Amino acid sequence: MKINVRVSGIVIINGNVAIVRHENSMHGTYYLLPGGGLERDETIEECAIREVKEECGFDVKVKSLAYYEDVVSVDDHTLHLIFWCEPAGGKAEILDPDNKVREILFVDKE
Repeated sequence: MKINVRVSGIVIINGNVAIVRHENSMHGTYYLLPGGGLERDETIEECAIREVKEECGFDVKVKSLAYYEDVVSVDDHTLHLIFWCEPAGGKAEILDPDNKVREILFVDKE
């Protein structure tokens, strides 16, 4: 069984939430909060900061845990951690080294 930790950040800019658009042949087009997998020797807060920077260009400060979900299936076990993040600089730009992000969007937080 594969075990994963996925860390995401909620970043609100001018009253809108930053999300990213992904596309691939298996899942088509889909939208996510900026985030990704925890790397070796990285804290979950460091992961949130890195992933937000890579996927949407913003520097952030992690404020608090907003949500978690523990998802177990036959082949996979993923712990999803979503943090409230405060913008601390940067600008909207895709810096994703994996080249998975296709677009940064801002949606009404409601």
